[in-house]
Amino acid sequence: MISPCILRWPACCGARARGRITCPSSTRCPTISGRRARLPSLVHSTTYFDKRKIMKWIMYLGTALLLSGCALKARQVEQAGPSPTATAQVGIVNHTGKYIYSASVDGAGGANMARWGAGGADVCCASIPRVWYPGMKVLVRWNMPEGRTDVIKEKMVEVEKYDEPGDIYMHFFPNDEVRVVVSNAGGGAKTHPILHSGKPANIP
Repeated sequence: MISPCILRWPACCGARARGRITCPSSTRCPTISGRRARLPSLVHSTTYFDKRKIMKWIMYLGTALLLSGCALKARQVEQAGPSPTATAQVGIVNHTGKYIYSASVDGAGGANMARWGAGGADVCCASIPRVWYPGMKVLVRWNMPEGRTDVIKEKMVEVEKYDEPGDIYMHFFPNDEVRVVVSNAGGGAKTHPILHSGKPANIP
């Protein structure tokens, strides 16, 4: 039981310690190490531990809010699904005997290609739909010089059907014929949608 002196501090015990008041003979003020307890020290100790408890609860609450926020974000991403577009590198396959100084698709690209040349998609970057749809077209722009004169041309080209996202390849043929395909296989690979036969045997 808490002493009435403690409840009336410092009117009783504190004043008694200073010789200013006498507590009832039935009341004894608590002592610590031979000295009467000082309520301010006890109050300070209690306040310190209360603060620690409060800080712990704040940390627990903050952690819970953070975890719930992460879970909500994950659910939102899951519900939204993947992005409708994918990033694709740009490649060139040249089926002509003319040097291609530069070529781009929807403004992306700009690489060159030797005569009858084919390679991987090494130039960044175009954006393509993850799912192909009929009538999907891109703007192809290329520079195929005649001697020292630049000959820049452009045309809208329909993208051929693809089953999954990949890199985008521009195929150039004689008479300004251009085909565009999306593939994960390099321009010279046997699994590429359009096979590249290279330089014809009858061409010196």
